[in-house]
Amino acid sequence: ALIIAGDFTASLTINFYNSFLLRSDFDYPLVYSCLQQAATFATASLLIFGVRVAPANWAQAKALALQIVLLAFLRGTSIYTNNKSLEYISITLNKIIKASVPVFVMPLSLLLERKHYSLGKLCSLLILAAGTMLSSVSSSSTSSDNHQYMQGILLAFCSAAVGASSVVLGAILMGKNSGLGPISVMLYMSPCQVVMLSCIVPFVELAPFEAYVREQDSGMTALLLMIGALLAVAFNLMSYVQLQSTSSVTSAMLGNIKIVSIIIIYELILKPLRLVSGDANLSVINILGYMVTLAAGIAFTMFSLHERGQLKWLDRVLGKPEERSAKLVESPNEDVSPRVPGCFRLC
Repeated sequence: ALIIAGDFTASLTINFYNSFLLRSDFDYPLVYSCLQQAATFATASLLIFGVRVAPANWAQAKALALQIVLLAFLRGTSIYTNNKSLEYISITLNKIIKASVPVFVMPLSLLLERKHYSLGKLCSLLILAAGTMLSSVSSSSTSSDNHQYMQGILLAFCSAAVGASSVVLGAILMGKNSGLGPISVMLYMSPCQVVMLSCIVPFVELAPFEAYVREQDSGMTALLLMIGALLAVAFNLMSYVQLQSTSSVTSAMLGNIKIVSIIIIYELILKPLRLVSGDANLSVINILGYMVTLAAGIAFTMFSLHERGQLKWLDRVLGKPEERSAKLVESPNEDVSPRVPGCFRLC
């Protein structure tokens, strides 16, 4: 419960902060993401080599180098596309689209982790996919607005799809017998992300970012970036701890609970108080899509809890979970050796 609460708090905080920063005059998500990963590497190094709260197994890191680099690429791409999408769409629409992560996680989990899912879960994900499409219908009045709106939507969907791949690969890398922990994964992975992003920044954002720094208060800019970097460290650490403690699909569905909370806070508290600017042309179809998406996410969670025997009152409606289903329930304590093709293999 403490792990989930910590991940929940870190996720909400960094999402609102990123939305605030990237919808202002700061238009440099690559630089921002690179600084966040550099801070993550520095923190992981301090925890491992200074405080010594976790070990660093370089032989293991070398053996898993290809998988770690791939995970770094996937997670870095997901973070960048998510941050970039916040320049064009509100955090509400961004989070609704990110609710589709389980749709992408499930086929990957079926293929790589040999998971099995009930008909109820499959139907929930199909409805969730339909809801995200309704949520994304544009009602912009000008072609320029519509182009930016669609660009933001495509970036958010890209973040969801790539993020789903990183969730499944991360769950495999930090499986029961892997020996990898959240802090060691951060140590191995974050420098890879820094190198990848640093190779792109000079060609895309370096010159305009330098001009931005000269025009703005350098002290305030440094403070804003430092806050974002520290929030990213907390988010990365808690997300890996939570992923190691649950399964990939369960982790993705917990994200939908965060989404509900973000939307409630954003739409019912921040927008009425005029602390943020929202989508001016929100249509009835968009609102219907929000409701359908959230309902499907809640239904998926309920099916999962029922299969684990944690919702007894649903037995009268759905019947008691079958013995076979009970054996297939995702559990962090199960010793499952996933059938992983190609470069995903751990050995």
